[in-house]
Amino acid sequence: MKTLSLAWTYLWSRPLGAALNLLLLSLGLASITFLLLVSHQLNKAFERDLQGIDLVVGAKGSPMQLILSGVFHIDVPPGNIPLKAVQELQKRIGNSTPPKSVSP
Repeated sequence: MKTLSLAWTYLWSRPLGAALNLLLLSLGLASITFLLLVSHQLNKAFERDLQGIDLVVGAKGSPMQLILSGVFHIDVPPGNIPLKAVQELQKRIGNSTPPKSVSP
């Protein structure tokens, strides 16, 4: 009990220091909570954007650039592939629907 009364007396003897400590503690907790919420929302958005995509076909170049441009619409598309190559790929896979065009 003596320790609690000592702590209470110390807090009331230095109100500005106690208020600043409390303010900094709440700002730290708020920033950590904000970062956790943003991280969760970004993960959900990436999972939603990747849902239903089994194969990404594109021109020669960086695979990362192809995924970023074709799936997430973040980067510049690496280029076009010939229509004949797309039709050949459709025959191999057995898909009768044409690919969706992606505009930047």
